[in-house]
Amino acid sequence: MRQKHEQFTIPILANPLTIIMTGDSQIAPAIITLGWAVACLHFQEIIKVEKRFPLLNLFGDPGCGKTIMAENGLSLAGFVQGAGSFCKVTESALYEHLKLSGSLPLLWDDPDKSPWLDTLIQRLYNGKPRMVRGNSQLPHTSLMITSNHVIGDAKPATLSRILRVRSKTVGKDQSAIARIESSNPMMSGLTKKSTLMG
Repeated sequence: MRQKHEQFTIPILANPLTIIMTGDSQIAPAIITLGWAVACLHFQEIIKVEKRFPLLNLFGDPGCGKTIMAENGLSLAGFVQGAGSFCKVTESALYEHLKLSGSLPLLWDDPDKSPWLDTLIQRLYNGKPRMVRGNSQLPHTSLMITSNHVIGDAKPATLSRILRVRSKTVGKDQSAIARIESSNPMMSGLTKKSTLMG
């Protein structure tokens, strides 16, 4: 039964992805996002060995599919219908999410530009904790960030710590979007299979 579920879920996701993310310019960011999410499920093992893990920045014009791609990635961890993502968050609350989420990927959708965002990226890349009044907030996962602009602008220290993936605006088939969203609840069953494939 499990094998049958996995065999049918891949086409259920892949077929509408190829419709909505037409051409190489869009399918590649979608695949990179899924691959990053699978790697993030092993964040604690990777950070222990490599001492670093890049954040993912999906960027592009409004309405180009960034959030859809990011939510596909989150669905591999079982996050659906907005779970695992946030829009407005304080630094303390963000670190608490990163501390308590195991190795499950998280999404920060369209954050405002701020100096602490650059500092956050530099610290998260190396898995450094935030210390406040004796409380250690050690991140146990990483972060996808969707934005209309490249996070970090021209700051080399920030840019070198993120995986920048550009999404371009293309015509979308609304029925394909609905099919992608309906496939998300089935995606968490693919995690083991995707790890073996990746």
